[in-house]
Amino acid sequence: MGRKGQGFIGCSDVVTSGANQEIIQAHKPGTWTIDFNAYKLTFKPYANCHFKIDGGDSIFWEANAIFQTDYEDADISTFTIVEAGINFIYYFSY
Repeated sequence: MGRKGQGFIGCSDVVTSGANQEIIQAHKPGTWTIDFNAYKLTFKPYANCHFKIDGGDSIFWEANAIFQTDYEDADISTFTIVEAGINFIYYFSY
């Protein structure tokens, strides 16, 4: 069972978060009028942090652990890093 997406987005280098930084919707093309969701996502912080998925409760994530979803998981509309000053990398498929 495969899924054909539209493309891939990721950071070109390590990124440092601002407080409550959202990483998916920041990439939504300005011409899109439909939902913009990630169906695969990989996130790796270099310090302990918290994140929220689709406005849910904060989830603690340990430094250097990789959080990853796949096409079998629910699509994600928003992925928000709670703390400022967290160095991280990410990429996602949409």
